[in-house]
Amino acid sequence: MKRQAIILGLVLCAVIASAHARVVASGYWTRLQTATGIREGHGPTALVVFFDPNCPYCHRLYDKLQPLLRTHPLAVQWIPVGILTLSSFGKAAALLKARDPQAALAAAENGFGPGGGAIVPRRATPSIAQALRTNERLLGEGGARGVPFLVYRDPAGSVHTITGDPPTVRLQRLWATPTPKTK
Repeated sequence: MKRQAIILGLVLCAVIASAHARVVASGYWTRLQTATGIREGHGPTALVVFFDPNCPYCHRLYDKLQPLLRTHPLAVQWIPVGILTLSSFGKAAALLKARDPQAALAAAENGFGPGGGAIVPRRATPSIAQALRTNERLLGEGGARGVPFLVYRDPAGSVHTITGDPPTVRLQRLWATPTPKTK
């Protein structure tokens, strides 16, 4: 049973980045701004990323984004979900319960290994469990087919999504265009 859950999780995780970004309703971006997540970087939120702490493709995306975050005055909102393996929910809860969630995320990703993110799963408090369920609901509202699931706004203010781990050059193009002001 555990092996089947892991295989199913990796299948969900392995969705290849879609060739074309999908446009979603404009109210979706506003709802994402109230999601419980971990902000990284400086400046306006340019990208929202739904991730599972045990997803190897999410980990690869995290690594790709680090140099871009250091060289651009923009931010990523990492929104954890616990959907891939039996330990995912507890690891997502541990990230949100951490005294310094951004440092916990960095440590989990820097120690990523065969068992996923290097963080010990923790029991979710009722408020964190509710936040993680809300995050999962928002993931579904965006039309996600797996994780990582990226959401961004173009300069005209339209909201787009990408499922999977896009090539670095595509991420660089997202940063090259000005980010619209939050309404």
